[in-house]
Amino acid sequence: IKPNFYTTQFFTGHGHFLQYLHRIQRSDTYSCTCTQDATQDPTHLLLHCTNYTDIKHILNLQNINTLHDFVHNKNTYTKFKTLCKHIHTELVNTHFHYTS
Repeated sequence: IKPNFYTTQFFTGHGHFLQYLHRIQRSDTYSCTCTQDATQDPTHLLLHCTNYTDIKHILNLQNINTLHDFVHNKNTYTKFKTLCKHIHTELVNTHFHYTS
């Protein structure tokens, strides 16, 4: 497994995730936009967030149940990298005002 910029954000949890932005006092909330009951962190975004159901379906990742499943084989990991880039790009566009 060779991480890239996008996967590193998810592996470390240091990125445009509201949980992280809240921890460093750049956001008033840590709740995901899909529901106020969920913390917006990498695990939630990758496994549970309904905001990314469509892209997971397109990438044929809808049956992923654990984070380990994303790195199970090269094909799945390649799709995981695409998913991370997609989510990261949306988060940057959505949370830009928190970091500027």
